This record gives sequence, C-alpha cells and structure tokens, in this order.
Amino acid sequence: MQPNADVPIYSLDDAIAALRAAKVEGRWCGLQFPSCSSVFRSGVVCQIIRQARSLVPDVAVDWLVQCSDEAGLVLAMLRAGVPRVQFDGPDALRHSLNDIAQQYSAVVEPSSLSRVLQTAVFGRTGDKPVDELVQR
Repeated sequence: MQPNADVPIYSLDDAIAALRAAKVEGRWCGLQFPSCSSVFRSGVVCQIIRQARSLVPDVAVDWLVQCSDEAGLVLAMLRAGVPRVQFDGPDALRHSLNDIAQQYSAVVEPSSLSRVLQTAVFGRTGDKPVDELVQR
C-alpha cells in the first residue's frame, strides 16, 4: 500500500477529508499538524485524530506534529501519544528528547526547514537553533 504525502491538518474537517481520500485511493494517510504551538495543543491534536479515525475507519494513519523549538510542547505531545514530532531546536536537545520519545515508542525528528537552513549557512547540519541561523 503506497503512502500519501503528509497532508497539513488545521481542523477536524481537514483530517476527515484526508482519511476519506486515502480510503478511496487505497493508501495509508500521513497527517501533519504544522506549527502546533500556535494552532493546537496535545489534547486537541489527539482528539482530532481519534474522531477522524472513528468516522473514517480502516485507514492506516501516520501523524506528525511540528513543535518548532518548544521542548515542553514536544514532551506534552509525547505524553499524549503522538508518534512523530518535529523539533527545530539544537541537535543535542533533540537527541535527548528522542531518547525520551523512545520510551513512548515515538520519534523526535529535525524539521526539513531546520536541516536546509543549517546546511545553507554552515554547509552541514550543526547544533545551532534555526533562530540563530536566520540572524546571521
């Protein structure tokens, strides 16, 4: 079964529509909650997933929450059961958060933007947060 690309989710309606499309196409569905701290909190994200899955059953779902550089939000998402979290903070902190995530059978990933910016500025990914990179 082929995956759909991660679909940005801003509401329950978005999640339901993505799951319905995946079901019709016979694909599993990747749901991505961008800029989570400004839009959703952990309980809201989990409730959206639960409701969407109950309304559109029998679709395999993978979901990802973007948490910017907010380590506390990452921890809240892990405690709530989010399986994949993106974190834009320093690599050392992301590695520590990922160690914690493994206890929840989850993963903390760097965001694509963070990797691109670090590579563009330093020629490699480093231990610099994105905010520092943008100021240079």
